[in-house]
Amino acid sequence: FGSSLVLQTFDEAKSVIRAKNVNFLTDEMQRHIENGYLVTEIGLVFNDRIELKLTHDFAVKGIKFTDIVLDDLSPESIESEEQLLDSRFTLMHLEFKEMYVALFHLFANRKG
Repeated sequence: FGSSLVLQTFDEAKSVIRAKNVNFLTDEMQRHIENGYLVTEIGLVFNDRIELKLTHDFAVKGIKFTDIVLDDLSPESIESEEQLLDSRFTLMHLEFKEMYVALFHLFANRKG
């Protein structure tokens, strides 16, 4: 599951709860939801390769590649700065494409 969570109320108090490295499926978190808190941001790890924050309006923020992706770039096989830049761009493109396709399929199939 995610690595961080922001819950917020939209009443006059505008209360905010920030949680990191906790199980989001606990009774305590469920009680917050039942008491009117809404998830406004969730930190996720996609395929162990990309860390990101997804906001309530589907904005993707704080994108960071994990060491798994960075290790895929083998400097021994790269002969120039241009090749390194091209390899990084290609890898980033493929990783982002997979992530956005998965997010699109996940949320496009939701009715609400």
